[in-house]
Amino acid sequence: MAIAGSALVTGQATALLAPVIMFAAYLRKVRMEEAVLLWTFGAEYETYRRDVKALVPFVV
Repeated sequence: MAIAGSALVTGQATALLAPVIMFAAYLRKVRMEEAVLLWTFGAEYETYRRDVKALVPFVV
């Protein structure tokens, strides 16, 4: 959010891409970590993943 705000204040429209790229990279990292956790813990992690959201509680 701070990067997007700074981009708006300085008028650098290309800087608005930074939060989008960072969010996409973070989602990729979460997916990669989830794959490792699923491989390591199997059904136990699957149950945990169903009950607990990855990024924002009750949303994602």
